[in-house]
Amino acid sequence: VNLRPLIWTHLPINQSDRKWLESDAIYGIITVSDTCRVPLLRSAKHNRVGVIYNPLAPAIDQPERSSPHRYANHVVAYAGGAGPTKGLHRLLETWRHVRRMDPKARLIIAGTGRLYGSVKELGHFGIAGKDFESRYVEPVAQEFGSLEAAGIELAGILTPIELSDLYLNSSLVVVNFYWNEFNE
Repeated sequence: VNLRPLIWTHLPINQSDRKWLESDAIYGIITVSDTCRVPLLRSAKHNRVGVIYNPLAPAIDQPERSSPHRYANHVVAYAGGAGPTKGLHRLLETWRHVRRMDPKARLIIAGTGRLYGSVKELGHFGIAGKDFESRYVEPVAQEFGSLEAAGIELAGILTPIELSDLYLNSSLVVVNFYWNEFNE
């Protein structure tokens, strides 16, 4: 139809993207980070590859306002989908050890198993699917008597500002640690 779209991506540029750009099938590409943009720096069409940094990042619109005392609060925040693709299972497997070593430690989970779809059936705890919960959540709750006793708080899905505040007031933030991808 004689359209040359401009593609906006948060993922690293792949061979198809490069081929489309260099053959003029698309007008250009906008990425959200320099990491995503780097593969096209040697392309003859690199002038049609731009970057617009994530406007929700606190560094974009406000000075850092985190408390220097955030390390004393022993808060670990997790943000992302609740499931094995985002690494929550590894965090839950290690949380029992953390909590035993530091009874003041708290884990705040932002996001749910419904982060990418509101109709997904969740387990008893309302965190993730039944299988995930029975394998990773239930053992922690059983060992300590409840999630609350294990120091685990469920924040649910937060607005970007609420998520930013959680990050700024946490001792440690764990965000989507993939095993085979580097884009997050």
